[in-house]
Amino acid sequence: FTYTVRDADGDQSPTTITIDVINSCISAASDSDVTVYEKALDLNQDGQDLAPGTVTGSLPGNTGETASGTLVGSVTGATGAITYTLVGSATGTYGQILLNPDGSYTYTLTSAPSTTPHAN
Repeated sequence: FTYTVRDADGDQSPTTITIDVINSCISAASDSDVTVYEKALDLNQDGQDLAPGTVTGSLPGNTGETASGTLVGSVTGATGAITYTLVGSATGTYGQILLNPDGSYTYTLTSAPSTTPHAN
C-alpha cells in the first residue's frame, strides 16, 4: 500500500510498503515440563490468596523455570487454531495442574510439602 506523509510546512513524501505473505509451516520444539516451587505455599487462605493453596498465572517468554517430571499432551489442528489437550494424569504428589488453552494455568495444592522454614 502507498501512503503520503506531510510535515508542518507542507512538504509531502509518498511511500510504498510491500508486505509479502509466505505460507510456512509452524515448527514446535520439544519442551521440558515445569515443577512449581512456591515459597510458603500452603493450604490456608490468608492475605491476598485467591483460594487455599491455589496458584494462577502465565509467564510467557520466561525460560528460567526449574523443570522435572513428565506432563504429556497432544496438539491438533493442521490449519487454523491449534488445540492443546492434556494427556494422562495432571495430579502430582502435592496437587493438580489445569492448563488453559491460552497458556495460563491453575495449580491447586492438595497436600502441603514438608520443608524447612523459608524453603523455596
